[in-house]
Amino acid sequence: MNKRLITHDVTNTVNVSDWQAVRDEVLRIFSETYPGYDSRFICRAYEDAHRFFIGESKLFCALETPYHDVQHSLDMTLALARLISGFEKTVETHYRMGSELATIGLIAGLYHDSGYLRRIKDRRHFHGAEYTKTHISRGIQFMAEYFPGIGLHGCQHVIEKILHFTGYELAIHHIRVGDSKHFNLGAMLGTADLLAQMSDRCYLEKCRDRLFEEFVIAGMATRGDTLDCAQDAIYGSAEDLLRKTPGFVRMMMDHRMGVEFRNIHKYMNCYFPHKQNPYMEIIKKNIWYIEKLIEAQDFSGLRRKPGWTLSVTEQQAIPGSS
Repeated sequence: MNKRLITHDVTNTVNVSDWQAVRDEVLRIFSETYPGYDSRFICRAYEDAHRFFIGESKLFCALETPYHDVQHSLDMTLALARLISGFEKTVETHYRMGSELATIGLIAGLYHDSGYLRRIKDRRHFHGAEYTKTHISRGIQFMAEYFPGIGLHGCQHVIEKILHFTGYELAIHHIRVGDSKHFNLGAMLGTADLLAQMSDRCYLEKCRDRLFEEFVIAGMATRGDTLDCAQDAIYGSAEDLLRKTPGFVRMMMDHRMGVEFRNIHKYMNCYFPHKQNPYMEIIKKNIWYIEKLIEAQDFSGLRRKPGWTLSVTEQQAIPGSS
């Protein structure tokens, strides 16, 4: 088996830094899941997302967050399409979401981190990572404007529910979801978001070199010797973040995905042959490896060099990147 490329998904077959490659694979999956599937909205959404993320919008700067980047959003939508397909092919007919709701969910997944996009006229913030604590609410606002613009009307009540499953502004039990289909879709968004992040080929390196920098900008981490340097800081260094990563991942797998999302990740097994979930397998390997490094008190084994989907200018704007 060939070594997995840093730009590729868990199967090493799809380049998740290429929006067209991901779009085509998502359409293939949905066409198999929903025969006669109308691909207009998804095609439009991927084309628009590409323009938004690279800064061709008249309203927004290019996406600036190095961890929550284009590759992550694309990787997440591929995982989401697979999870939806596994679910739809497994459950009884009256539990299925159908193509219309699945389309809304997929597009919401594609734009789930749109709350990090900084408006060009914004003079109070210098970087999208400053929106870390409010990016879900901002993403909901973004989609309230975007969805009607592409001809998808009456979706906002669904989006307001399901997008909160990808963040922490609202506890899951505080999200008022009246329809079980909406809950399942939201749980799938939250699950796909976590699976894509934690199974990334360079997940550990990205936590150290990119996620930490986002947290510094957001005031959630500090490079000082004590956490008192930032009022809301929970990480004192990049190595501190790495040491806390195994506990975080286990909490996400056991409580977030297992309890709060009701183990909906099991439908990923139904998508893949032999009922295996390659996302989970790679996540376990990542945690096994970081625990070895923590035990040895030596992080020099994190040597992978993830690619950039940000421009040189955006990279230079990240503290500690030079």
